[in-house]
Amino acid sequence: MDALKEFNTDHVKYIKAAMDELVNAGVDDGFIIFESDEGRFLQFTYRRGEGLTFDLPRIGLSEEELSRVCKVEGLEAMNETEMSFLLKIGVDTRMGARLANCIFRSVFGCPGDYKVQATIDLEE
Repeated sequence: MDALKEFNTDHVKYIKAAMDELVNAGVDDGFIIFESDEGRFLQFTYRRGEGLTFDLPRIGLSEEELSRVCKVEGLEAMNETEMSFLLKIGVDTRMGARLANCIFRSVFGCPGDYKVQATIDLEE
């Protein structure tokens, strides 16, 4: 099942609502991709028993954006792989939503009124 949502106000509230939908779906595996109206994206994977993992793909990030990622508060414990920046957040969707909004604003440089689209994939 795929769901598509578009938000243009109070980003943290609505990003959290989309993440809550994924966590509360009761599936074993799933993911959610958040994409800005400027084509910038990040994702969270979900596994039952493990919760959510923040996943910011390195592909498409400029050198400047890469340096800004490392300065984001809350990402101190992230794992860096060749492909992504990863951080396990469990089921703390509020923290995940704040992190996503921070990435869109601080790393991608999206304006305060950016729009974000959420695509939820619930693997069954």
